[in-house]
Amino acid sequence: MNKKGNNLKRNLKNLLMFLVCIIFFICIIPITSAYADETKLIKTQNGTINIRQIGQDGPSVVFETGYGCPLISEENEDIWNGIQGVAAQYSKTIAYDRFGLGESSNIGNMPSLTLEGRKTILAGGDIKYKQNDFNGQYKTAQDKAINLHNLLSVSGLKKPYILVIHSIGSFTAIEFAKMYPNEVTAIIMLDGTFPKINQELYKFENYNITDFTNNFASEFTKADGTLDEILISGLQCQKDLKALNNIPMLYLQASETGMGKEMDQLWENGVSNMLSNCKFCKRLVVPNSTHYVYKCNPEFVNDEIKTFICGIIKK
Repeated sequence: MNKKGNNLKRNLKNLLMFLVCIIFFICIIPITSAYADETKLIKTQNGTINIRQIGQDGPSVVFETGYGCPLISEENEDIWNGIQGVAAQYSKTIAYDRFGLGESSNIGNMPSLTLEGRKTILAGGDIKYKQNDFNGQYKTAQDKAINLHNLLSVSGLKKPYILVIHSIGSFTAIEFAKMYPNEVTAIIMLDGTFPKINQELYKFENYNITDFTNNFASEFTKADGTLDEILISGLQCQKDLKALNNIPMLYLQASETGMGKEMDQLWENGVSNMLSNCKFCKRLVVPNSTHYVYKCNPEFVNDEIKTFICGIIKK
């Protein structure tokens, strides 16, 4: 492989690490399993889900992790350490493992797209699919939103909900808001991913479609959604961005991607486009942070989440 090819492959690997929330972007701070003993399994329509429900009074707050992130890692690290517990002091909270992650049961994956179908999506085009093909049996954004709704329906947590999401969890939030608009009080995005991220990365590197998809696919897993399920998720959300129109939103953005100025600008443009669909959006940059903003600067994030939620409830 020539030097240019090696550089492209290395750049792609770095970009993929950013997208799928690889540990490189977590700030180096102590992480403990603060609430591991407070999880429990709950039966839902499509399987068993591991949840952690803490807090006694106040609004209902739902935590949605980024791609591939269980509540408790194999290293006994708590993904929401210092965040859910703080929110539980003034609200009733729930966090959970999506199907395929952590202690939750697994479900199937959607049939693979053709190479031509992938190429069409990455080039910014559309492909035909039936929305009713995704009813919670797969791992697209629509499936995940349906399964989250099923979970909340049997959890005892009262609606409406405030959704607190990280990274690509934004896809679930967008679909949830589209399908259940009356059940969403507000959305808080912690460096939430914008729907066209895949197309922008493809355009950014200008890869050969076969090389790109072969390398790209290896960075996704069946556990939390294959490349094709992520691509379909992006299409679903891009079509449904208007669902954010009347929902109050707080967007807490990383001060830098850690990938340089060009990637910073790509992310900025994508986020701005997504948030332009929201009439009531407060957007703040989290000082001294990369993608895991709530681990890099938990005090800032906790303060802003509480201020925003209290402001919403007073209204």
